[in-house]
Amino acid sequence: MNFLDYLPTLIFVIAYIIVFIIQKAQVNKQNSIVEKYEKMFSIINIDEIEKYIDLKEKSLKLSYENREVQIKKQEKKLDELLEKAENQINYAEEHIKEIENIFDESQQIYKNANKILNVRNEFEIKLNEINNKLENELLDVKEDLKTKEKQIKEIYNMLLESFKKIENINLKNEIIDNLKKINEKYHNN
Repeated sequence: MNFLDYLPTLIFVIAYIIVFIIQKAQVNKQNSIVEKYEKMFSIINIDEIEKYIDLKEKSLKLSYENREVQIKKQEKKLDELLEKAENQINYAEEHIKEIENIFDESQQIYKNANKILNVRNEFEIKLNEINNKLENELLDVKEDLKTKEKQIKEIYNMLLESFKKIENINLKNEIIDNLKKINEKYHNN
């Protein structure tokens, strides 16, 4: 057996190493994306990669005749690792899509909440305007009542003075009593 007989096997091993390096770079790239989400920390199983590296080191130490057997075992393990990595990447992509959907829904909820708050603020402003208007109107009515009360008191006092001048005592007392009753009713209401 010469070197040319083992050259295809060596090329095959180098190709698998290159594929492994490319796949590892892709997995690392995906891992940096997924690390943003707490659920995705377990995408790459480091123990299995360490086992693979240990197997690689052991295979280099084995004799030349045992290399083909070890390479076949490693190829099988590599296929399993690649399959697991692909499954984990697919799993991560599914969760990323779910998270994006949840984010979109939360954005919509946030927009709706802002609309509701804006409507509430507008309602509050209008309610304050109405309250201020009513308060001003009540103050105006109160002022009008005070003015009218003063006028009524003045009229009452004038009538009382006028009736005091009346000579007939019975009529005079009856009118005064009636005026007092009117005055009491007015102040009680």
